[in-house]
Amino acid sequence: MRKRAPKQHPIAPKEKRAASPEDASESGTEAKPTVRPDAGLGPNRETDTIETLRKERDACLFEAQRLAQALRALEDDSAAFRQRLAQEQERLIDLDRGQTLTILIDAIDELDRCLIGAQEDPLVEGVRMIRDGLQNRLADFGVEAMESLGTPFDPRTAEAVGIVATTDRRKDAVVADVLQSGYRFRGRVIRPARVRVFRSSNDLPS
Repeated sequence: MRKRAPKQHPIAPKEKRAASPEDASESGTEAKPTVRPDAGLGPNRETDTIETLRKERDACLFEAQRLAQALRALEDDSAAFRQRLAQEQERLIDLDRGQTLTILIDAIDELDRCLIGAQEDPLVEGVRMIRDGLQNRLADFGVEAMESLGTPFDPRTAEAVGIVATTDRRKDAVVADVLQSGYRFRGRVIRPARVRVFRSSNDLPS
């Protein structure tokens, strides 16, 4: 009869324990001390760190404010530039329109000279209708004739081409006669009037 082998009981593993200085001395190695992450940070060190962070935050805020002010100034300059550009473009357009309208004014003057002394007939009446139509078109564009006769002479709106002597000092430097009408377009003189001006005879050379 075969003999049964005796039962073997499992051996429980030994629990590991932390190495002690004594174990290290036995093994011949020195145990390294455990260093905590916050070791050496006392109250003074923490205060310095907080102060440094506060200064960095203040510096960032100051730089952000500076950049915001620079951006606002740039936007203001850009808006002002666009406004000046629009005004300059409008001025150039008005200048070009004024030059074109001056041609129309010269045509009206030619028609006026043709009508001087002309006898009434259908042809003259037709020329007069054309002249009046052109004058109305000028008014539609905003062109207006300047009143110069009997007003003080203004070199900004009129050109003196002659002098009329007078003994009345009250008429001195007053427009005596208009040889060619002046016109204004949108507040700007596009053609000055050609006039003769009263001058006191006492001021004229003998």
